[in-house]
Parts: sequence; structure tokens; C-alpha cells
Amino acid sequence: MTKSDNYLYAVWHYLSGKYGTREADRLIDPLQWYINTGRASTGFLNCLYLVKPYCIGKILANGGSHDEIVKRIRKRVGLPEMAQF
Repeated sequence: MTKSDNYLYAVWHYLSGKYGTREADRLIDPLQWYINTGRASTGFLNCLYLVKPYCIGKILANGGSHDEIVKRIRKRVGLPEMAQF
């Protein structure tokens, strides 16, 4: 398993404890999509790993489109918004 996989699991684990496994699968999708499609830069990932998984889980639980969620996560980890993903 990679560090990304471990982090995604930690976020999923938080979400599943709070909302159940089916909802956790749905909620984690935007972050999983962003990382697994190669859109996430190494800088983003390094900053992401410094944030507690429950903080990212709360952002994911707020909902919205994939782009909106990724923008909120990028802001939380301290990276500027991008014009396009």
C-alpha cells in the first residue's frame, strides 16, 4: 500500500464511523478521484498528509461537486486555487 492509500483509508475510516460504509464510499469519491487520476501533485499530497484525516473527512461530508470539494481541500492544505484541474 502507498502512503496515499493509507491516508485515503484513514479518511474513509473516519467517515464510515460517522456515516456508515456506503456513505463513506460515496463521500470519499472526490478525493479518491483527484489522487488516483494523477491530478494531485506531489506538493499537494505532501501537504495533505500533514492534515488530520478527520479534517478532510469533514470537508468531504459538506458535499458539493468534485471541483468544489477539491478547491476546499486545496485551501485547507494551504495551496492556492487552480484555474483548472
